[in-house]
Amino acid sequence: MLNIEFLTYFILINFIFMCFSHIMVSYVYSGYGAFKKMYPGTEDEYKKLITGIFHIWRLLLFFFGIAPLITLLIIT
Repeated sequence: MLNIEFLTYFILINFIFMCFSHIMVSYVYSGYGAFKKMYPGTEDEYKKLITGIFHIWRLLLFFFGIAPLITLLIIT
């Protein structure tokens, strides 16, 4: 049962951090000005990159957090 508790907290912490990061990047501070010298693309390309990172993050959270939790809940 320790695995179920661990995965529950893992999903909860990741979801909270993901929501916080999304709010910060979307509404408060995009970060493009700070990374302008390191990232040679335009601001639109930077926003597409950040969006892609969030999609990969959600996919990884599903495969390594949500799917194993559902599997463990079905098995036990």
